[in-house]
Amino acid sequence: MSHLHWDLVYLRASQINGCAFCLDMHSFLVKTEAERQGIQKKIDKPMSNRKDENY
Repeated sequence: MSHLHWDLVYLRASQINGCAFCLDMHSFLVKTEAERQGIQKKIDKPMSNRKDENY
């Protein structure tokens, strides 16, 4: 799996665990890797909003 895929897995685990520090760190890493790969538009939606119907 690519770095982006692993970062997304870690981000989801942070959401489930409710760890704000880890959530912030992995959100940053996902955004950074998405920018590097040129796919930032796919990642731009809020990632931690539990009220979002797509959560």
